[in-house]
Amino acid sequence: MAVADNIRGLTVQPFAVGNHPRNFPGADCVLARALAASTAESVAVPGSGATAARYVRIAATEDVYVSFSTTATVPGDVTDGSASELLPKAKGEFWFYCSGVTAISVITAAAAGAIVTASFYRD
Repeated sequence: MAVADNIRGLTVQPFAVGNHPRNFPGADCVLARALAASTAESVAVPGSGATAARYVRIAATEDVYVSFSTTATVPGDVTDGSASELLPKAKGEFWFYCSGVTAISVITAAAAGAIVTASFYRD
């Protein structure tokens, strides 16, 4: 069975007292990267066509920077709009729509490195 065959759908629950508007199932496809400081790694978005992932939840043990279009870098002064996006550890998890994306590049500036997990879902 291919990795993409295991991706669960993401369901939205109606709001009710005591119920969160979104009920995220446990992911069947979670990919992880152990990052060394200032070394970018790529996470391939699983599936294609009808089995393609459409959403990704990213969490990390340290602050990380991500790019959905190029290799991620730890930004300095960037004035042309091409900086990688910061995902601060303190905020917890981050959700992104990833339809049409083939890879997500991640990097950390933390001297100790970081562990990054990417949980994928489809409709």
